[in-house]
Amino acid sequence: MIVTSMSPLEMCRALNADLPKLIIKASSFIPKISKQIKKEGKYPAWKWVEYTHQESRNKYLISFHAPTPSNADKPLIHYIAFLDDDKERVVIRWGSWLYQKNVSQEVLKVNSISYYCSHFFIRYRERVWGNLDIPYNELLCRYFSRNQQSIPLEMNDDIKRDYQKYGDLANISFQQRDGLCFIRHWCEGDELSIGQKDSDAIAVVLYYTIITNSMLSDIQKKAIGEEGRKYIANYYSNLIEESSKEAIFRKLNQLHDNLTSVGVFSL
Repeated sequence: MIVTSMSPLEMCRALNADLPKLIIKASSFIPKISKQIKKEGKYPAWKWVEYTHQESRNKYLISFHAPTPSNADKPLIHYIAFLDDDKERVVIRWGSWLYQKNVSQEVLKVNSISYYCSHFFIRYRERVWGNLDIPYNELLCRYFSRNQQSIPLEMNDDIKRDYQKYGDLANISFQQRDGLCFIRHWCEGDELSIGQKDSDAIAVVLYYTIITNSMLSDIQKKAIGEEGRKYIANYYSNLIEESSKEAIFRKLNQLHDNLTSVGVFSL
């Protein structure tokens, strides 16, 4: 069972070990969930099941999301873990991120884990849903189904004044569908081990709060837009560079094959 004394990597590995059983349990719930969704006929639909793993005793929320009627029989599934400490229940998402140190190296997966304090979801309910009176579990389902993608933004004073006072771990924020998330982010372990079977590298994120786009000033919106464009431009620049390299290699290989066929490289 995961406990607060465990390291982020230990927690991630423990949750990964439970995942096969979670997938099996989620599949077994689908017929009943689909029946409920169809009966209610309201979309988007969110359903959930609280589940305690029999061996590890780890506690989970299995989320089922049907954005349209076509998804009723095959709802989108998300797995959320709970960590109970003395003060509150911490929400956890875990998995892996794509990692590339530079464009000359291959893209690898690095373990990742994200922690959400209760304050984050208090603000999410208040600011995104206007304090909508829905169960807490549905609030979690809504957040994780709607905010699967994040654009990392380098912080500056136009995005958040005096952000430096929160330390070096607060130099990144995440732009998501429902708003701008203020976080703390760092990496643990050996970066050189990324890609190896027993890599001890892991990306860790603490989610503190979220503000909606309607709460942003024009200066903030402009700064966020600029940082977002920088990230996207860099992302596609890397893709183009990699694609160009692959195209060059393909041409060289083709040239090599052609020359070999006429005996230039024959021994």
